[in-house]
Amino acid sequence: MDNIILTGMLKDFVTRHELEEETLDRQFEKFANYCLLKTDYYDSFEFEKVGTGECIGVDGVAVVIGGVIVNELDDASQFTKGQFEAKFVFSQAKTSAKFDLGDFLKFTSTVKVFFGTDEAAIPKELIEAFSIKKLIYERASKLRQLPTIEIAYVYSGKFDLEKSRIAPNIEGEVAALKAMPYLFSDVVWYVHDGDSIARLYRETQNDIQKEISFQRHVALPPITGARAAYLGVVKCEDYVKLIQKENGELNKGLFFENVRDFLGDINPVNEDIAQTIRNPDERDRLPY
Repeated sequence: MDNIILTGMLKDFVTRHELEEETLDRQFEKFANYCLLKTDYYDSFEFEKVGTGECIGVDGVAVVIGGVIVNELDDASQFTKGQFEAKFVFSQAKTSAKFDLGDFLKFTSTVKVFFGTDEAAIPKELIEAFSIKKLIYERASKLRQLPTIEIAYVYSGKFDLEKSRIAPNIEGEVAALKAMPYLFSDVVWYVHDGDSIARLYRETQNDIQKEISFQRHVALPPITGARAAYLGVVKCEDYVKLIQKENGELNKGLFFENVRDFLGDINPVNEDIAQTIRNPDERDRLPY
């Protein structure tokens, strides 16, 4: 792998997780799945839950029900007894410095087979996930909305979609997935190059630096273990920047020890907060 930064990060990752005995390809697959999933599903992510072993075309699949990665049918049955939301995340990871269109087409082809009805065509490594998928659609009456799917192709090189001649091929494959009837509310795709996956790895370490305007504040007295602490007011839009990832989604890893992670639209606390924000006569009370 030519990317010196990514090589260093992969070495750190392998040491942290004691993966020295695995091949480089398998190490990178686990690295990619960790970067893609750990921040959002910090309390349910495990390598064994999402890895696909020797599967051709897909290196990782996470079935997410109610914000939790589920890899056993019994657990999925419990999580779908009431109303629920579902998401499927697929990954393919290559150490190559060049985007391989053939590999990408194998990837999307396997995803399309997964959402078909012919169980005999499903790779054995995906059978359990396929069974959970069937259960989710069998209980469609309890879905808050149709599932979303995310496909992520990871490689170590540099990707520029605008300059790439393969953009129509990628968009065509995604369009074919979206055209599969009655299955998805949305299909999201990413090509994570070396720079992108490196940023995601930094996010898993919570090594994030952001600048905001923090003019109105006071210093708090010394606190053991903290270099400095301040109490103050920032603009709501600046606060949102603090808790967002690079792609604009919520960085759930920041809330690992904080109960105020987003609990969904349908609960009394968040409904009252939303009502306050929308009411012109009350929104200025939000800080209180």
